Amino acid sequence: MNLVAVGFFFLGMAALLVLVFVAVRYLDEIEELLSKSVYVSGNKKLYAPAGVIGKIMRICTISTVLTMPGVFARRRLVDVDQLRDFPNSIKRVLVGAWCTMFISSMVFLFLGSF
Repeated sequence: MNLVAVGFFFLGMAALLVLVFVAVRYLDEIEELLSKSVYVSGNKKLYAPAGVIGKIMRICTISTVLTMPGVFARRRLVDVDQLRDFPNSIKRVLVGAWCTMFISSMVFLFLGSF
């Protein structure tokens, strides 16, 4: 494993830790901001009994919604007004951490480090 792969590994782990912290600390408030979303409420029902892992799954699905809102809006899975009114500060943290994890994973795949 080369130094670049190690760097991207730790970058991805840092992004995951940010998402874990946000999930444990702020998930309920974030889900309230998207209360009219069919997708978010469905995932809440599905993953609520799973404990901390379920919270991480729920925050990751919310990050996906915020990263690609058009896909979910076209299928009417989210309320467009709630997405528009979502606080930019929280959106930046979630989208930034999610994209960092995605890019780190892609670099790992291309370097053959998995």
